[in-house]
Amino acid sequence: MFTISFFASLVFISGVVFVCLSVCFMFLQKKRAFHYIGSAFMFVFGCMSLGGGPYIADSFSTRFPGFVSFVCMILISPLGLLVCLECFGVREKRKIWVLVVSAVSAAVFVSGSVLLLNGVPLPRVFIMVYTLLLGTFVTVVIREWKELIPFRDMTRGLFKFSLILFLDILLIVAMLVSQIFQLHYVLCILWTVQVLSIYGIVLIVFHTPETFRLIGDEANRIRYERVTLNKEKVDSSMETLDRLMRQERLFRRPSLCLEELAKRCSLTPHELSELLNLHMGQSFRTYLNGLRIDYARMLLSEQPDTPIIDIIYDCGFNSKSVFNAAFRASCGKTPSEWRKACLRTSDSESEE
Repeated sequence: MFTISFFASLVFISGVVFVCLSVCFMFLQKKRAFHYIGSAFMFVFGCMSLGGGPYIADSFSTRFPGFVSFVCMILISPLGLLVCLECFGVREKRKIWVLVVSAVSAAVFVSGSVLLLNGVPLPRVFIMVYTLLLGTFVTVVIREWKELIPFRDMTRGLFKFSLILFLDILLIVAMLVSQIFQLHYVLCILWTVQVLSIYGIVLIVFHTPETFRLIGDEANRIRYERVTLNKEKVDSSMETLDRLMRQERLFRRPSLCLEELAKRCSLTPHELSELLNLHMGQSFRTYLNGLRIDYARMLLSEQPDTPIIDIIYDCGFNSKSVFNAAFRASCGKTPSEWRKACLRTSDSESEE
């Protein structure tokens, strides 16, 4: 029979591994939104496990390690929500979701801290955190499954991710019940299972990093197949979008977002996402960055004396690192290399 000390050591070691993996993840993977969110999630989960090890070893009574786990578990709620929304490809009302969950998480933190200062045992305060996590993920599942069922329409990857999410919810319910009835040994086992489930997700991310992007694309495909724009609206919306982006060059605005562009096109954000993904084969971010990179290439070749940093901001980018990564991914060269190649081509044409 495994002892509580064994589980405590396993959880603590897992925390060290997760913190190290989160750092490696940032350096080894391409910098997309999901990588930042995933790395933050792994780092917080690792810190939670680092505090959880000593907390479990001391029979769930040690104050400081327990408080570290308490804070990290609260942070997991909004971060876990972002991971789910990113995987399911959710864009509409995303900011509202995150703001609401973040506000509730902050309220739980303040309430829990007040209770601890007033002498309430930490295990009782943890009940609030498990309830927060349960409410967050149940809301995501109900909202997304309502759009994506029947399950036979899902690809294997999307179905597996949905199944993992459902099993995690069951795990949180079991942890909540164990916490209420103070079933410490059962809680140790459940913590270990939770760690192993996160390990599984991390392995998928490292071995097949495109898995979650494909899951999001598949989720969007199912949505768009059920709610489609008619041909007349597609044609008129394409004309409006082309005028706004190519003639008026709306893409040069750094703050341009899906919601704002949809409003200018007289569409809902969901309809614009459908137009881009289903009829143009691109996500909003890919479409926007593509226009900005095309414009940057034109400026680099036509304005050889303009500093590259000025071109970056003129195109609508607000980060040099993001611009360089997007430019290299599109052109296979850095902006400086592209400009030099254009100058050499222009000089050779002049000599001829």
